[in-house]
Amino acid sequence: MQAQECALKGRVSEVERRARADECELRRQLDEATVAMSAAQLEQARLANERLQLQQHTRRLQTEMGRERRAAEDRLKLLQDQLTAKVKLTPLMRTRRQKSGYPGKAKWFRCKLVNVTQNSLKYSV
Repeated sequence: MQAQECALKGRVSEVERRARADECELRRQLDEATVAMSAAQLEQARLANERLQLQQHTRRLQTEMGRERRAAEDRLKLLQDQLTAKVKLTPLMRTRRQKSGYPGKAKWFRCKLVNVTQNSLKYSV
């Protein structure tokens, strides 16, 4: 019986040793999985942050483009108003004639556009 007990104790210690080795291997695999999971979460957070930064940059560019477009439209409106003022000025210049010493010839006075703003036009002769 003593031999059987020794053999049984030997088998029990062998099973315990294998169980400890298996437990160590499982802990190592769990640690590796935890590290891999943490790295994946970190990468996911980094990508989400990068996406937010790109969205913010896109909104900034869209806002800047909108400002530039409005400024260009305002400048175009001002130039159109100036052109309209010059077109209105042309008939005024034609009505201000003075006869010269030669029959049939006319001397033209030219009006000079002094200041053009959106609400007023000032001329000098």
